[in-house]
Amino acid sequence: MDSRGDVQSVSNAGYNRIRFSSSKVARAVADQESTRIEQLKNGLTLIGQYVPGVRSVAFTLLLPGGSALDPPGRWGVANIAAELVFRGAGERDSRALQNELDRLGVVKSITVGREQTTFSGATLGDNLEPALELYADALLRPHLAEEQFQATRALVLQEIQTMEEDPKSRVSIELTWRHWPEPFGAPPIGTRESVTSMTYDDVRAYWEGNYTPSDAILAVAGHFEWSRLRDAVQRLFGEWHGDRPQLRIGKRRDDRRTHLRQETSQTHLAIACDTVPFDHPDYYGIRMAIAVLSSGASSRLFTELREKRGLCYAVWASYSFLRITGAVFGYVGTVPQKADEALELYLHQLRTVGDNLTDEEVERARAGIKSSLIMGQESTSARAQMAAGDWFYLGRVRPLEEIQRHLDELSVQSIRECLARHPFEDFTIVSLGPEAPRLLRAEATE
Repeated sequence: MDSRGDVQSVSNAGYNRIRFSSSKVARAVADQESTRIEQLKNGLTLIGQYVPGVRSVAFTLLLPGGSALDPPGRWGVANIAAELVFRGAGERDSRALQNELDRLGVVKSITVGREQTTFSGATLGDNLEPALELYADALLRPHLAEEQFQATRALVLQEIQTMEEDPKSRVSIELTWRHWPEPFGAPPIGTRESVTSMTYDDVRAYWEGNYTPSDAILAVAGHFEWSRLRDAVQRLFGEWHGDRPQLRIGKRRDDRRTHLRQETSQTHLAIACDTVPFDHPDYYGIRMAIAVLSSGASSRLFTELREKRGLCYAVWASYSFLRITGAVFGYVGTVPQKADEALELYLHQLRTVGDNLTDEEVERARAGIKSSLIMGQESTSARAQMAAGDWFYLGRVRPLEEIQRHLDELSVQSIRECLARHPFEDFTIVSLGPEAPRLLRAEATE
């Protein structure tokens, strides 16, 4: 059963967005009886997952767009807007709002990503409604005081300076900027130049144009009563209005390989390549292959580069994704005299991970993914975040049994077939250190 109700898939320059038809308020019940889903007329989707045996409750309010909606040259606006909305809202100034959150025992978290901004909270089940009232004030009725903007901008500039002085952060930011297509490459925190030139009016314009209920998601997990939650959300967010602006997808940069010269005693290597997005049928197979490469001290990359050959002090690969694509992002920390061999062996391991894949590696990776999944299900915060993410990327909430079934069905052969269809190749590479690795030097002279 498709739990999305009456839905339409709207293409925006290749950026598929799943949204409800405006003809009716859609209701859905996912495969788990404990999950209920309802959409308000203004476009906000409410997801509730009742978790028996707990007294806590967690919620995640996801606003689509995130830093991808930052105006060109004003990178970091979404980040500062998200910080400012909790610096005074409704009838409370910044101190009073924080005091009330503390009185309710709310553990607050704000994350500005490339595709969404998420406002999360966790507290006791009895405090859910007053906590949601504070979040509604912050998102719908923030003060956005200009003096708070100046202080927030100063703090962000300090964070940027810290990142600029960290070679690992610097090479990672440069890799992401070169690999993702516009407007996803720019760092959500912004750059020194963009934040310095940013104005208070830029932030207010971002809030006015992008803090809207259209396609927003509120996921709640833990101890609550569905009917009371539904009525409270309608009361608090039902009069929230506004349409989300269209996101324009650009091209990826042509110069996807570069060296950042810096006189350090280490060389930092950052690597990325495209793979399947989260909603692709081969997603689980690709994730398993990445887990074989980089999941624990027995993983391929750790064993081959660090343990057997001593080529690096740090190495990893991870999966990242947007709605339109997925990617493998990786890192190698080494010394200049070993950078050439470390980079070449790293790329070789990515290209050939399926060639000599073993049942033992697959079982070990499967166990690790399942352990992480099950432990996540024991956290109401993780469950709320997972439900919101599933709805954003899939238009439904996956039951745990479905994920386990996909993992159990994977074999050495099926993973090899996934890799044959989606090989790890065409790499974006950024290095930082006193000298470029041989591979980048050779390309520079061609």
